[in-house]
Amino acid sequence: MDGDISHIEVNSLHSVKVLLCYLLNKLNVPITHDELVEIIMESEIINYFYFSDAIAVLEETGAVIVSEKDGKQVYTLGEKGKMSAEFFSDNVPGIFRKRLMTAALRHMSLKRRNAIVDNTITDAPNGCYLNTVIKDSGFDLLKMSIYAPDREQAEFMKDKIFADPVEFYRRVIDFVLDNKEEEP
Repeated sequence: MDGDISHIEVNSLHSVKVLLCYLLNKLNVPITHDELVEIIMESEIINYFYFSDAIAVLEETGAVIVSEKDGKQVYTLGEKGKMSAEFFSDNVPGIFRKRLMTAALRHMSLKRRNAIVDNTITDAPNGCYLNTVIKDSGFDLLKMSIYAPDREQAEFMKDKIFADPVEFYRRVIDFVLDNKEEEP
């Protein structure tokens, strides 16, 4: 055995409830059911059926509060849930807490990126346009269209910009500000 435990799942309803409380406590933001499921599935440590049972019990007991935000049901942690996270989280091995938080941070980072960059591809004669809008604080910092000879290249550019929109914006601005006219 090489010590790899990446295939091991939490298989105790109590531990799953504690992990969910731990996660909601650490995130400290309202989160939708779908977002929570995405995080759980990405972490690969909690079986969906255990998750479903645990979240139902947490709702029934008031450990998790369900409310509405922007027309969607969201979860927040109630007082019972906060106490559970504080008192029982050490009972769940740290590797599980770490994997869950890593998945959550990845998810939240992706959510932030989706909020700041909007990439769409539209057809053009003999190719496509990648239309990029980078936003910050409610206004558009950058709007541009880039021609690509085919959809595959447009998708490649879209993925590269989406991977780090802040760096893309910085490089465009650096180029514009540092661009010097050719000297004769």
